[in-house]
Amino acid sequence: MNSILTNEKYKGDALLQKTFCADFLTKKTVKNQGQVQQYCIEESHPSIIDPEEWDLEMERRKKMNIPGRCKGPMAGKLVCGNCGRITAGRCGQATM
Repeated sequence: MNSILTNEKYKGDALLQKTFCADFLTKKTVKNQGQVQQYCIEESHPSIIDPEEWDLEMERRKKMNIPGRCKGPMAGKLVCGNCGRITAGRCGQATM
């Protein structure tokens, strides 16, 4: 369900160049983190989710700082000491 609520394709948009070829000789692809310009094509195909509902969900997630997965009895109740995000049984910023 989380992948539906965060994937722009369900809204009817397409985000191009999420990954790019870093080395054309080895054909190694890398996740784009600002190295290459990305393009958003709005209304590129029929939407599955109403775009207004999708936008409302993105706003709700931004306000609540919801991580990728929320499971377990303490999900949404603990805050990571490193990054300040609400934890969900795992935290990508955890350090030992």
